[in-house]
Amino acid sequence: MGLGMIDKIRECVSDVLAIADGPHPRVFDLARERIERLLHECNAQLGDDNFSLAQEIRDQLGKAFNGHRGGGAAQFLDDVIEWLDEHYLGR
Repeated sequence: MGLGMIDKIRECVSDVLAIADGPHPRVFDLARERIERLLHECNAQLGDDNFSLAQEIRDQLGKAFNGHRGGGAAQFLDDVIEWLDEHYLGR
């Protein structure tokens, strides 16, 4: 995975964290759409490598989740991670 893709993953995770921490109600669909946009972009550039990309996004969100002890943001991030596990990582 190249540096450009790593930067895009960081940006995506940052966007999802902004949704989790935002002042408005946490909207799961916004987070899902943001992640799927990155996965689609990856497919267009690198071919079908959604598993490794989804795993990296999940790992980064997991690190962020550990910084959100309790509260709605933590539950939101847990839900996003669970969705990634079910839909892209086969867990």
